[in-house]
Amino acid sequence: MKKQLLATFLCVSLLFGTVSTVTAEGDVNNEQVQTEETINEDPSQAAESIETMQGSVPFPDVSPSDWFYYTVKDVYDLGVMTGKSNGYFDPYQIVTRAEMAVILYRMQGSPSTSASCSFPDTSSNVWYSQAINWANKTGIIKGYDNGWFGTNDPLTREQFMVMLYRYNSYIGEDVGYAADLSYYPDAWAISYFAWDAVRRGIGKGYIKGDSQGNINPLGSLKRAECATVLSRMYHIPSDGWYQNNSNGARLQLYGYTDQDYSDKKFTWHDVGVVGNRQEFSGTMIKTDRVNTYAVTSGGIQYTLKLTKNGSSITMVVVSASNSKYNGTYTRIGDVFDY
Repeated sequence: MKKQLLATFLCVSLLFGTVSTVTAEGDVNNEQVQTEETINEDPSQAAESIETMQGSVPFPDVSPSDWFYYTVKDVYDLGVMTGKSNGYFDPYQIVTRAEMAVILYRMQGSPSTSASCSFPDTSSNVWYSQAINWANKTGIIKGYDNGWFGTNDPLTREQFMVMLYRYNSYIGEDVGYAADLSYYPDAWAISYFAWDAVRRGIGKGYIKGDSQGNINPLGSLKRAECATVLSRMYHIPSDGWYQNNSNGARLQLYGYTDQDYSDKKFTWHDVGVVGNRQEFSGTMIKTDRVNTYAVTSGGIQYTLKLTKNGSSITMVVVSASNSKYNGTYTRIGDVFDY
């Protein structure tokens, strides 16, 4: 059994802060929140062109010069975050726990549910009712130990990671490798219930420390940051082995658990041959915020697009004339299975 390590992460820099005021109102199609914070992100990638995301967003407070423009457009196009009823996205405002329940509920296709819950701070037949009932029934959001849901409470970064961890488990997605938190000076602040979920959120490439290297687990989640993480969640393939549905070629992807998520690596094996037939391998440098990478292999630079489709990925080597690399690859096993 061959062990070949490859990384599937992208650079994440999320900076979360504290809440000033929070309100929630609306319906299942609109999320409403209030507060304000500046975001620390890399402006050099703010206005890059993404071929699969043409057009514009309908929000007057989101422009192509914003670092979060393309991820907001991504989650809007996916129907996951649709903006406020006043037509604004409010990228710097805080996500509440009820709103996160609605977002996760949409990600699952807004399934009908007969489940009911009796949290004392929730109401029936309002914009969040079905979503909270579904989230509680599935175990994705369980409420507090005191029996309350925390409907209007700001969602913290560690709570967000717990919810995504549970959501991935619910849909059968790989939950990721547990990152080494010794790199992060404030790891001590992570609550016991969230420890494993935060490690795996970092291991999946969803989040990274801020400019000081802190995780800031109790910081409040902003809508732009939520959009960015959810876009990554949609597009980062699970770790493991994938096989081309047409020609049997295999692709191995693996997520590092250290602090450097600025690139990802992979190895492509010709016609399913493992071992020394690593015809196409290299370090993949992220060139946009969704699924485009540059990789140099054998002295040749390639442009790749990896698109996640459930348990499969579609790889297109844009700059290569040899189409044998291209196609749909179905996940056939874990990282160390072959």
